[in-house]
Amino acid sequence: MESFDTSPNPRGICAMNGSKEMCVFASPHSKEGTIQVIHFDRANKSVLINSHLSPVTALALNQDGSLLATASQKGQIIRIFVTETGQQIQELRRGTDEADIISLAFDPVSKYISCSSDKGTVHIFSIRNDVSLAATTHKQL
Repeated sequence: MESFDTSPNPRGICAMNGSKEMCVFASPHSKEGTIQVIHFDRANKSVLINSHLSPVTALALNQDGSLLATASQKGQIIRIFVTETGQQIQELRRGTDEADIISLAFDPVSKYISCSSDKGTVHIFSIRNDVSLAATTHKQL
């Protein structure tokens, strides 16, 4: 059994990918706005990602665990990172009004990401082709 300390996490947010090849877990770190990513199949390699200045309220991993999406309490920006390195590779703007992002989800091949919020809206964004390519390149290292 594994146990990880987090910053205040009233929603209990965390994510785990759905791949048979690699097991990746992500959750808020004890430092607010930072996410800890653990690659269990790589000798528990841990990467800390400074994703936002305010608390993270939603996160998602893509199916193979190579990409992480995060949203903060402000709910305006979604950031996508390579889990292997923590490098930010795309930033998406949901809107200018603050919103509570309820969920983030990648499609099975990481071509799109969706987010839903308390504004009664769902946004679907295209993920740039070079983002998926960057994740694949890092995964092969």
